[in-house]
Amino acid sequence: MKRYTLLLVIALIVLSMSFGCQPAQKMQLASSVTPKGGGTVNPGGGSFEKGSKITLIATPAQYYRFDGWGGDISDDTDRVTITMDSDKNIVASFKKITYNLQLNVNAPDGGRLDPQSGTYEAGNQVTVTATPASGYRFD
Repeated sequence: MKRYTLLLVIALIVLSMSFGCQPAQKMQLASSVTPKGGGTVNPGGGSFEKGSKITLIATPAQYYRFDGWGGDISDDTDRVTITMDSDKNIVASFKKITYNLQLNVNAPDGGRLDPQSGTYEAGNQVTVTATPASGYRFD
């Protein structure tokens, strides 16, 4: 029985060499995000067969938006498909969401607001203080 097993193994080796059979080549995928904590990339990395197509999905964290891909790809959509024809290093960029706050006083001489208008990052609390001028009251 051992003799037949050995002959079978030798036959398989000869056949694989004759037909050029080689083990599948693996490519490495590495990903990162900037800034740290700005979001995630799925899949985050791994080993994939050469020629395989991988769909990367960027998901922003709360108060962030996706800004684009960098590294070995360049795109501005949050979902992109790449071909693993070489090792890849991918970077997903995220930016903080900002809002413009526009404040006005009804009576121009009636007082002031602090702060005045400005741009603020999402998730931050802004305390607005209304200080009436002499002879006026806050309503």
